[in-house]
Amino acid sequence: MKKYILLLTFLTLLFSGPAYALKVKGNIQWGVAKPAKVNSIDNALEVFATIDRMYSPYYIANLNCHEYSRVYTLKSSEGYTYVRPRSRTVRISRDASIFLRQLFKENEGNIYFKAYGFGLYGNFVGEFFIGNKSVSRYMIEKGYCDYVQ
Repeated sequence: MKKYILLLTFLTLLFSGPAYALKVKGNIQWGVAKPAKVNSIDNALEVFATIDRMYSPYYIANLNCHEYSRVYTLKSSEGYTYVRPRSRTVRISRDASIFLRQLFKENEGNIYFKAYGFGLYGNFVGEFFIGNKSVSRYMIEKGYCDYVQ
């Protein structure tokens, strides 16, 4: 069992380390909106996108969508809060993801991402924008999510 755990840890670090190093060594400008191409949406708080030729999951900051029954909050490297579902949770609603997918589809080419820090596994935490309006604001106005400080 010990060997299995060590092997699993080694493989995890082997594949996540180079990606993290690329992000850290890249030219990162915090708080600057950059054009984004949304590829897919895992849940309402984790969006797979390509920004500056870098495909990665991007976590949405300061937002808690009511998609999962149990979540935990984490802090990014720059102090922003983001929410992740717990491993043993019950999915209660996919409405937020469906709305977000439709919103990104309708506004393709006018989507921007502003990075606020690194989160879990070196993925970016930040905010998506449609033009000048925050996607978080759309989600809160529609009642899908709450603001988390």
